[in-house]
Amino acid sequence: MSTPTATRLRAADASVTVLSNTSFVTDWARRYFGSWWNAFEVPASSVCAGPLVAADIDDRTYADLLALVTNCPHDEVAYAKARLLLARDSTGTITGVSPEEGLAYPSEQLGGYVTIAGRTSEALALAAARIAREMIRADLLRDGWTLLHASAVVRDDQVLLAFGSKGSGKTTTALLLAGRGAQLLANDRVFVKAFW
Repeated sequence: MSTPTATRLRAADASVTVLSNTSFVTDWARRYFGSWWNAFEVPASSVCAGPLVAADIDDRTYADLLALVTNCPHDEVAYAKARLLLARDSTGTITGVSPEEGLAYPSEQLGGYVTIAGRTSEALALAAARIAREMIRADLLRDGWTLLHASAVVRDDQVLLAFGSKGSGKTTTALLLAGRGAQLLANDRVFVKAFW
């Protein structure tokens, strides 16, 4: 088994750590979130508290959870454009399995802790990043931040927001401005908070 690695993501006062036995997962989170949020490697041994996504390549756990869910009554929903099978046991614990993606999400009763067992590093990295992003967003919203549907660039310490409905050109505008010297801040969603 590989040595665990960890990446911490931070935005304002919100943070979450992605921990994995596959460095591809934590490296991918650091590369993806590094340009948007503060993402940095931390020693896996230092991860003991705070919001956590533990995402491991684990064929056995995935297979066991797939058998558990498919051999009992379950619901079928779409999650991230993929089929997700959900089963609930007598204690209220929910387990989700995405057979096409090779991912299993065993429910944890502890708040702020999500476990993912996957079969491939690519699918696992995307799932871990998706959940980590939502955990950060939830923390920011609880802390009084507002989510705007906009793109944003920064130039000369000034921020320019471009608003519009889907397909109206927010991303194109931001990328064109970034090509002319502005720094891309966000291409679709921006968090803002008034400080008095």
